[in-house]
Amino acid sequence: IAYFIICVARLWLDNGSSADGNYSVIIKNKEKIISLDALADTGNSMTDVFSGKPVIICPGHILQQIIGEEPSCEEVYDKMVSSSVIKGIRLVPYSTIDKTGMIPAFIPDEIIIRKNDNYHKVDALIGINQGKNMAIFNPKLLY
Repeated sequence: IAYFIICVARLWLDNGSSADGNYSVIIKNKEKIISLDALADTGNSMTDVFSGKPVIICPGHILQQIIGEEPSCEEVYDKMVSSSVIKGIRLVPYSTIDKTGMIPAFIPDEIIIRKNDNYHKVDALIGINQGKNMAIFNPKLLY
């Protein structure tokens, strides 16, 4: 009986969570506006060492929309640095279960996370990872 009560309570609490559902991340940089599907993931605890701001991980193809080309994995940082439309470029350290490294990140003019008709303006950096298909952010950004 206790197990059943716990399962029902967990189901009810999980359904009421604001971290579930479909999200979009809208990035505004200069005159460019990019919208990406997004996933709220509590496992993304990446933050910028200098500012303490969280980092939203985005796919590499957004650079094509911002700077006009999609560089290869080796060229991402160099192309971001040489671009005149991207500001605040940093290398942010990350670690996963199987590896560590650095992800290039930048500060866009504005970031908005949208769920249905709710819009949340957030203060974060955009990190570029060539292997992802959607943006990944920590749901704490919404609070």
